[in-house]
Amino acid sequence: AVTLFPNPTTGMVQVSSSKFQVSGVDVYDVYGKLLKTDAMMDNSTVDMSGYAAGVYFLRVSTENGVVTKRVVKR
Repeated sequence: AVTLFPNPTTGMVQVSSSKFQVSGVDVYDVYGKLLKTDAMMDNSTVDMSGYAAGVYFLRVSTENGVVTKRVVKR
C-alpha cells in the first residue's frame, strides 16, 4: 500500500500510501546503516540528492505498521 516515485531516482522521492497516513521514513544504506530519519508531517518527500549512486532502503512508518521499500539512486 506504500509507493515510492520515481524509482530509480536522481534526488527527491515521493512517498505515498493510498490507504494509510505516512508518519515517518528512515533511510538505510545497503549495509543497514541508518543515514536519515524524516518525520512526515506536511511533506511526503525524501531528499536523496546528497547520497551516492546505489541501492537504499526506506523504512516507511504508517499508523498501521512499518514497511521497507527498496529505492535505487542514480
